[in-house]
Amino acid sequence: MRKENQSVEQLTHGLLEELQLKRYGKDTLNNYRRILKNLALYMQLMKYLRILPKSGKPLLRNTFPLMK
Repeated sequence: MRKENQSVEQLTHGLLEELQLKRYGKDTLNNYRRILKNLALYMQLMKYLRILPKSGKPLLRNTFPLMK
């Protein structure tokens, strides 16, 4: 399967498999899982922000203060 057609979950799984093959430690793999999960959630949120009415953006800014 070509990479541009793979889902975020498939790419994450593939990366974690590669890191396991390179003998990354359990804690390091868990850190990667956590970071990649948060990145996927952030990407989803940003996708929805594009279609959110302007009135909803202040609510999100208060909920996620680092967002612009």
